[in-house]
Amino acid sequence: MKVNFEQFTLFKDIAHNEKEILNVKNVLANEIYTKGQGIAFHALAFKIYNSEGEIELSDEEFAILIDFAEVCMSPNFIDSIKTMWNENKSNL
Repeated sequence: MKVNFEQFTLFKDIAHNEKEILNVKNVLANEIYTKGQGIAFHALAFKIYNSEGEIELSDEEFAILIDFAEVCMSPNFIDSIKTMWNENKSNL
């Protein structure tokens, strides 16, 4: 799945009516790096941190990201990342 964390769509309200395009690359990479556990999280943190524009995440990497978000990120980020996943899967 292709993802651009420099142009990430983040929900701003619970109804998902308001959205904001943000560069979350460095913040997300640092969160994964400091709160994740294991080599898979380490690799994902650096993959995101070193990315420029759109990157390809495998289904496994995206699953790791969703699992991490559900434990360590804000609810609006969780909904935003899951929406991205679902939209991508429905477009296949």
